[in-house]
Amino acid sequence: MERNNKLTSTDILTELQKSFKSLAIMRDFSQQKLLNRAMHLYLTDVEFRNKIEAHLDLKTSGSQY
Repeated sequence: MERNNKLTSTDILTELQKSFKSLAIMRDFSQQKLLNRAMHLYLTDVEFRNKIEAHLDLKTSGSQY
């Protein structure tokens, strides 16, 4: 059986994860939904892609942001 999903692991900034988790629980929204929708918008919406690429307000961890 062919899967339509790709299992990945990604390092997430701890404070962002904590903030997202509390809001996501209240709104019944998951990280998977966020990532899939954000990736779709990144691929299909030039304004969104430019906004994401220009967003530099995060502290980096071991990953390349």
